[in-house]
Amino acid sequence: MGLGKKKKDGNDLPPPPGLPPMPMPPAPGMPMPPAPGMPMPPAPGMPMPPPPAPAAPPAQPMPPAPPVPAKPPQTSPSGPPPVPTPQNSPPPTTPPPAPAIEALPPSPAPEPVEIVEEEESYSGLYAKKSGKPLQQVYGHIDRISQGEIGSLLDRYSDRFGHELDRDIIVMRKEERDDKAAEIRDSPTVQLLNEEEESHLDGETLVELNGQLKTVEDELRRLKPEYQSAKDEGDRQLLRELRPSLEALMA
Repeated sequence: MGLGKKKKDGNDLPPPPGLPPMPMPPAPGMPMPPAPGMPMPPAPGMPMPPPPAPAAPPAQPMPPAPPVPAKPPQTSPSGPPPVPTPQNSPPPTTPPPAPAIEALPPSPAPEPVEIVEEEESYSGLYAKKSGKPLQQVYGHIDRISQGEIGSLLDRYSDRFGHELDRDIIVMRKEERDDKAAEIRDSPTVQLLNEEEESHLDGETLVELNGQLKTVEDELRRLKPEYQSAKDEGDRQLLRELRPSLEALMA
């Protein structure tokens, strides 16, 4: 009898990996086990458990109790005042709402201050602070030390330069010329003594009086023109009037 390969039965295959083993089938004549999650059946010969009691109906709410009438307070002359109860106490007063606070405008952000660092240099200590030439300054110091400060004109010339000297000299010369011209052009009156008049005859006196009247009339005519030219400072007109006035005064 030869040995051959035994065929494998499909029912004898092991369960796939990862699954729990299947429960063993019950023995013959034994009841089937309960399904998963169901209560276990009672053992044979044990009494059956009583059925569960029906659920109680929900309890109804109790009716509200009637309000107790408030008794009026009994006032007696000797007894203390009644104590206020919550029923007869006045309703609480709500405080008035606080006034709304206006929001202040946002303050502007401060601008950053830039700090500039000053550069201190050795040469800046000896920088020239004045526009005067050093020679002029040293000369003024020498005059002060020797007591020779000079006049006001000298001090102004040291401060403002020699151009001021020329301006002041020209102004003073013009003022001096104007004073001399005013004195020279002023009319002069010569008084005649009675003794000299007595030696003159009648014709000479008439002639002299006529000349005097002519000179006075001419002076009266030229005086307003001369005065206006003097006030306005018209030198050209004054030069033109000067010969006429000198001829009348001769």
